[in-house]
Amino acid sequence: RPINFSKTIPTSGRKLRGQSIDKRLTATGRAYSIRPDSNGFVLALGATDSLYTKVFSFRGLGINGVYQDPVSRGMTNSYAIDFLELARIYRNRKAVKDLNRILTKALEIFPQNSRVNQEYLEALYLEQGNEAVKTFVDTSSFSVKTDLFKRWTQVAKTAGDDSIAVTILEEAHQRFQNDRELFYGLVALQLESKDYSNLATNLTQWTQKNPADTSARNLLQRLLNSASGN
Repeated sequence: RPINFSKTIPTSGRKLRGQSIDKRLTATGRAYSIRPDSNGFVLALGATDSLYTKVFSFRGLGINGVYQDPVSRGMTNSYAIDFLELARIYRNRKAVKDLNRILTKALEIFPQNSRVNQEYLEALYLEQGNEAVKTFVDTSSFSVKTDLFKRWTQVAKTAGDDSIAVTILEEAHQRFQNDRELFYGLVALQLESKDYSNLATNLTQWTQKNPADTSARNLLQRLLNSASGN
């Protein structure tokens, strides 16, 4: 008779006679089952995919207006993590259609989950390109748009699209002018591309608004000294 139990059981509880049983486990949805062999942890990919995309409804899980206590939020996040694990497997297998299908479903259920939004953005960039991502970012209901711009920049940079990465950060800096991480990301790319003129302009504007930022002031001064030959 098979032994099944919930995935909510922590690592410390998944033991038999003091030894971990993780190498004997198969995960299907939110349940573990124990196998007689110890050949390593297995995710039942097809069965889990089917449960999450065809069987479970997930009604109300990602809606901000639905109250969830801390325990319920933890359970909700665990479903989002499972979707991301499916996405990771499909990405590793280069199964692009399945990757986008599973992330699209995840985004429908968890529109305010930062990791789901970021993973969807990356998959969209790799499959459909920068303009598709721009449309997604502009129309997304996700409340923390700065997270999307940061991931978008990383994806473009990793893809070798340095000029696109600069354009993304320039737009992001215009929209979120007080975000230090976005600003210094733009500074780094402009230094890398030796775009000293625009860098000096951005640093001047930044230091006027943030006079206590000594790093920016020192960098601006070095640029000005270099331009004057000092």
